[in-house]
Amino acid sequence: MPLRNLEYPAITICSQGIVQDVIDKALKKQFDDFVKSQGKDPTTLSTEEKAQLQKNYTSDLYPGATTSPASLVNVLVSDNPTESIKSKVLTDPAAACVDTPDGCEAPWFGNAAINDTCFANFGKTDNLQRLCEKNGGQRLGFFKDFPYAYEFTYMLEYGNFSTVNRSQFWFNAYMDYEADDILAEDGSYLRDLYIFSFMSDYPNATTIKDPCITANIYDYYTTGYFEYSVFECTPGLQAHELCIREKVDCEELHPDPVAGSGYGPSPPPGTGTSPGTVSGTTQPPGTPQRKKRNVPAVPTPTLDSAFVNSKKIIAEETAKKSRTSYNQNFKSMNLQKSYKSLFEILWYSQLPCFDVEEVTSTSFGQYGMLKHCNWKGVDVPCSKIFTTFPTDQGMCCTFNMEAAEDMFKDSDYQDMVTFMQARDRNLSFDKSNFELDGRPVPEAGRTKGLTLILDAHSDMVSGGTVSQDFDGFFAIIDGSNQFPTTTRKSVLIRPGHENIVAINAVDVKADKGIQMIDVEKRNCYFPDDKLMNFHKEYSQANCILECQIDFALSKVCEYVF
Repeated sequence: MPLRNLEYPAITICSQGIVQDVIDKALKKQFDDFVKSQGKDPTTLSTEEKAQLQKNYTSDLYPGATTSPASLVNVLVSDNPTESIKSKVLTDPAAACVDTPDGCEAPWFGNAAINDTCFANFGKTDNLQRLCEKNGGQRLGFFKDFPYAYEFTYMLEYGNFSTVNRSQFWFNAYMDYEADDILAEDGSYLRDLYIFSFMSDYPNATTIKDPCITANIYDYYTTGYFEYSVFECTPGLQAHELCIREKVDCEELHPDPVAGSGYGPSPPPGTGTSPGTVSGTTQPPGTPQRKKRNVPAVPTPTLDSAFVNSKKIIAEETAKKSRTSYNQNFKSMNLQKSYKSLFEILWYSQLPCFDVEEVTSTSFGQYGMLKHCNWKGVDVPCSKIFTTFPTDQGMCCTFNMEAAEDMFKDSDYQDMVTFMQARDRNLSFDKSNFELDGRPVPEAGRTKGLTLILDAHSDMVSGGTVSQDFDGFFAIIDGSNQFPTTTRKSVLIRPGHENIVAINAVDVKADKGIQMIDVEKRNCYFPDDKLMNFHKEYSQANCILECQIDFALSKVCEYVF
């Protein structure tokens, strides 16, 4: 058979890691488009307008989400999110910051009546467990002129703290034997706090060697008053672990509030918090500075932190809490309604094939992976012959791939692939009318194929997002109607080198008469023998993909990652 009679394969190039700046730009584009849909100009928004529109943006495009879209993307693009968080935390404690609309990620929650404060109830514990501190907060405690007493009691009485109501909870106070008294967090005498009406066993409190302090609502019908008890701690003694902490604002770590990703620089010591850390000031805003028990600021991490066991323990704890937060988010999130919005951002989760004006880049050649394209000895615009296409390694760049509407059945997935490909073409910096003359035809010879210059942008890629132990690209060479998978037919492309990939073609055809034989006996399928869920025709690659999807769907209700 003449070589020209064979079908030219599809060539897919995949990069490694994500460029956070590209995702941030895509998020900003999505937010700006949302603002315009509300009849507003994104360049003239006041601070108050922008804050409100950001809340509306999250609730409308990502309904039910308790974390920011940027945080979601960073979890979804990682092969192993837990390990990615761990590795990042070792060098950047702010890396696992979970940005949420109200600043309180699950199991923490906010309350409109008490500004800038998050709450949590970790159930009944003994005094030594200290789950509040282990989760980045502190036990519930008040001050002499504490402004939120009534709000706290209202929350307790009417069920904001599930299962607690009037029950005893551990109280944040301490014994000062020099003063021969019990002091609140601001150094005032606990017995002088106006919000407390009664203290049991107080005359004997100063003789207690190992004091335990609890509180509960004194009168169910009186809001704003508590009783508290001081007694000798004994093993097995339990009370509710009610916790408070400042709200986490990832915006302080990342200049763009829409794109707060958790991969930016750490804040100056004592200026912010991240899950698993306690800042220098953990009291609710508006309260006086405490006289005692200030928690030291988190030190700036050093390069040798990866070899320090304590840092590894922090990474483990932080990753665990982040995992819990994300699991809670995906349980509450309406994924069906969020699908198109998530898809739009995930489209730019890896290096863009070419620069897309107003979305990924502000200039030609800024972030595009394809720097130069040559077809059969002729220079051609990369944006005219390559498209972005989903693979098992995320979004990659394909040449000669069958159109999405020809490969996939009608679905939101097919619609989004088609829409995003068209948008990228329309917004590319190349405005020429160049088109290939028909489908590519194979010819023999080194100069009769595809020649590319690739840029890995290794200085821009987030290191913690690189999942493979080599530097470079995957190249997938397969049929134009086959879903591209690196596990089937891929080669490695090393940066800084000239890589030559030779292709030998084998064309296998089956006589139609074979189709009369039972499938189990012939042990193979024709394209129309097997009904697929997403693809229009059966192929081995398409079948493997759908099996993987079915497996993922069977587990998605149990695990997020």
